[in-house]
Amino acid sequence: MNSAVLALATSGGTVYAGGLFNAVGGQPRNYMCRDRRVDRSADRLESHAERLLRSPAVAVANGVVYAGGTFTYIGGQSRYHLAALDPVTGASTSWSPTVIGWSVYALAPRGSRIYAGGDFAPSISGQPRANAAALDTATGVPSAWNPSANGYLKALSCAARRWYAGGSFTQIGEAVARQRRGTRREHRTSRRVEPEPERHRHGARGQRA
Repeated sequence: MNSAVLALATSGGTVYAGGLFNAVGGQPRNYMCRDRRVDRSADRLESHAERLLRSPAVAVANGVVYAGGTFTYIGGQSRYHLAALDPVTGASTSWSPTVIGWSVYALAPRGSRIYAGGDFAPSISGQPRANAAALDTATGVPSAWNPSANGYLKALSCAARRWYAGGSFTQIGEAVARQRRGTRREHRTSRRVEPEPERHRHGARGQRA
């Protein structure tokens, strides 16, 4: 690769990467690729991403590769900061939520949803969302999960049925989080927020702080 890799996701023996590169092994690959580590072959995803600059996000769920970033074109289609790609060809699927804002920085699949964090507002697919959302993997429609952070998210993780978020926010899930100073240049904060259980996916549910 001729530049940095900023995101990785694995599925079986395949590694998917996103970053600042535009060539892999001498072959043109714009910001995304795949590498089959089982046989170390040069089988690489050709997503034709316009750009996945800064902190791209990559996740794999149910045989689909999800990508987030600053792009507005990927896999041969117009897509705004979030897309679902064929795991072999890199072509965009029909899944097409519209993210209004700057970028998607973090993706985490769980059940029938893909959770997204980033620097976006005021909406996703016409629904009010600020920097965090959960989207149906079949339709792209946002669920009722809406922690509404007052700053961008760069990390999302689920453990013991709770979601943990990291970023530059000081308020999320209707509660103020303490701002913690880290060793990196940016000041980070983290906060636990409640997931929306699968059995309540069609009903509104608040986030417990």
